[in-house]
Amino acid sequence: MAVPRLTACCCCSLYVGVIIIGVVLALLDVIGMFIMGHALSHRQQLVVVENTTELDENQELDPEVQRNVDTSTWVAIVLIIVILAVSLLANISLLVAAKQKRPRWLLPWTVWNCLLTVIMLAWGIYVMVWLSANDKDATQAWVFAASWLVAAGVTVYLVAVVVGFYLELGEQRGGHSSYNMQPVSSG
Repeated sequence: MAVPRLTACCCCSLYVGVIIIGVVLALLDVIGMFIMGHALSHRQQLVVVENTTELDENQELDPEVQRNVDTSTWVAIVLIIVILAVSLLANISLLVAAKQKRPRWLLPWTVWNCLLTVIMLAWGIYVMVWLSANDKDATQAWVFAASWLVAAGVTVYLVAVVVGFYLELGEQRGGHSSYNMQPVSSG
């Protein structure tokens, strides 16, 4: 039995779809890095106290608590910037692979986005399980968790487009693809 494969991305060719995917995701990575860089330079203003009823308006956080929150905020922002930088490199690799029609250069993007998809799924499921176990009815938290699952689903589609393009390149080069897949149109 053959696995279905995409032959088009929405309403355009796989080549155009891969270029659009690479450009849009690269732009989002750059925008994200600027936002996170700004947040990093203003991280003291990002401190949120969960139980604000314990503090008066004039009372400040304990310096030790402030230092721990500041350090963990710094680590989280730097980690996000690193993830965005690796994503930007993967997206540049995708664009180069598409422009030069080099199928092997699609591998870094595919591997990276498959890894991100697994992380998004795990995080979304973890947050939903945690919310259910703690009887939390915070609508914003549920929307946040669901958005991770939707993002993972969109990423699966994007990976399917890139894999379809990879297989198309293999066929164009005169070789047969090593996968037995049947073409399926998405649009």
